[in-house]
Parts: sequence; C-alpha cells; structure tokens
Amino acid sequence: MTDRKSVSSWPKNGGNNQQWTAQFAGQNTYYLRNGEGGYLSYEGSAENQKTFICSSQPRPFYIFVDPDNSQEGTLRRFMIVDASRPRLNVEVKGGSATTGETVWLYEAAQRPQPWGFFPV
Repeated sequence: MTDRKSVSSWPKNGGNNQQWTAQFAGQNTYYLRNGEGGYLSYEGSAENQKTFICSSQPRPFYIFVDPDNSQEGTLRRFMIVDASRPRLNVEVKGGSATTGETVWLYEAAQRPQPWGFFPV
C-alpha cells in the first residue's frame, strides 16, 4: 500500500480496495482499513472538504448506526464522522453516485450520508 492514494466512489466489484473493516481504536472510535492494508485518512488537520487518502497512518472515526436503518438483506447503514471534529462527516462529494467522485470530510447542514456495510 502506498500513501497518498485517493479514495473515491466506485461500483461494487469485490476488490480488496473496497473491503473495509472497522478496527476498534479505543474510546468508542474505529480505524477503517481496506483489504490492501491502507487506512482511511487525510493529510494535516480535519477541515471541511478535506479529501481522503489511503494511508499507513490511521485516523479515528465514530461510527453510528443510521437511525433510519432499513435492512436490505444483510446491508446495514451507518454514518461515519471524524473523531477529532464530530461535525465533519465522511461523505461522497455532492452525494453523487458518479464513479470516481471524491470522498471527503464535509460539514453537512442536514444529517450525514449513510454508508452501507455488509458482513464478511
């Protein structure tokens, strides 16, 4: 895994880069690590519209169950927020479903975008 690798949206294809696990980091926070060994991270401090990279340096996140969680098979929906600045959410830029769209920290005026997790 090489640091400074952009994190972007992509259709589900089963690749290791799409298989993320939540590793307990203490104090109700988690590190998000993909199947290639990289952690969801960013450079510098948490700021609105900061883009994510895949890095060897993990960042802690809070993961909350989506209160509107409707189960679709084994899919569970969660909201992910930065542990250092809990008003910043992990979101796809503009809420877009477009392939290759940026994943970033975003201070949403409404509720955060939900993320789907499947058990592996």
